[in-house]
Amino acid sequence: MYFLDEKGSFLKYVPKKFITENYCLQASKNFNTGNIIKSIPENMLSYQMCVNIVKNHGSYIRFVPKKFRDDNLIRYAVLENPSSIKYISRKKQNEEFAKLAVSISGYSLKYVFDKTYDICKTAVLSNGEALEFVPGIYKDLDLCLSSFINSRDWRELIQFIPRSKRYELLLSGYDCTSAPSGYTTNRLMMDYFFEDIIENKEFTYSRCLSMVKENYNYIQDIPSKYINKEIVLAAIGSLSCLSNVCRGDIPTEFLTYGICLEACHACGCFIVTVPKKFISKEICLAAVRADPESLKYIPKTMKDYELCYEAAKSCCYALRYIPDRLKDYELCWAAANCTGGTKIHSRQ
Repeated sequence: MYFLDEKGSFLKYVPKKFITENYCLQASKNFNTGNIIKSIPENMLSYQMCVNIVKNHGSYIRFVPKKFRDDNLIRYAVLENPSSIKYISRKKQNEEFAKLAVSISGYSLKYVFDKTYDICKTAVLSNGEALEFVPGIYKDLDLCLSSFINSRDWRELIQFIPRSKRYELLLSGYDCTSAPSGYTTNRLMMDYFFEDIIENKEFTYSRCLSMVKENYNYIQDIPSKYINKEIVLAAIGSLSCLSNVCRGDIPTEFLTYGICLEACHACGCFIVTVPKKFISKEICLAAVRADPESLKYIPKTMKDYELCYEAAKSCCYALRYIPDRLKDYELCWAAANCTGGTKIHSRQ
């Protein structure tokens, strides 16, 4: 969640005096340090650093200098992230790498240059939906049936099955009840083959309550007339680190210190909705422990060494939000190591 390519390298937030070959090697070993290849000085970058980085983030092979991009490195990249096959040139993208990628994720077939029937069959056995990327000449009954059986949502798959093959599937006597997607009868299959079924649901209070119990973000779609304490508590109960919290999701009259603390324990970015009167060291610590990058939402006056160290040891990119006066070697090393140790300083 934290380490997207566009954020660049956390190394640019580390004082230059701390960047050594040993520091870069240590940073390259950790998943959380993300894409640091471009920020490592050229005279320090080594093959082993590239291996470490690609083993954690296969897609970063696109930043690896060509002189280091050998078959072993490609294999590490594909094993970690099969979609990284799209960064491999046609010359290097052999059948071994293609089959390896699609066997892990059938969707990787989209990025395979030279598709063969064998590669396509492997892909649909991994993910039935990979049929979307199979050339028409390979869509025989056996491949379509394999795709059908291994599809998580066969209703979405129908559009990629030739109409003639749909009819053959029905005539094949395939036992729908044995499929993983919950088929019942061939009649039901036919309904979805040739008809669109649209389910209309009304917003009722009970449905709104069920929605927020399932996912916090549904609170953004609920009519204001239904927002009450029960709905708010249900929404807070479904908060997670993946929730997309926005200011104004919950009216302030329903927020108490206890609710805010509980919410920040579950989702650090919830701190953006916490009223100023409730911002405390306890709530700030809860937020950065749940999501280190929530440090960017914490007032400067609340940022002390303990809080910043807590964020840095879990997320190297938290260094962006740490004042330079608090950055020492131990804190920067904790960011590179992303374990941080146990020593916490007390600073004024």
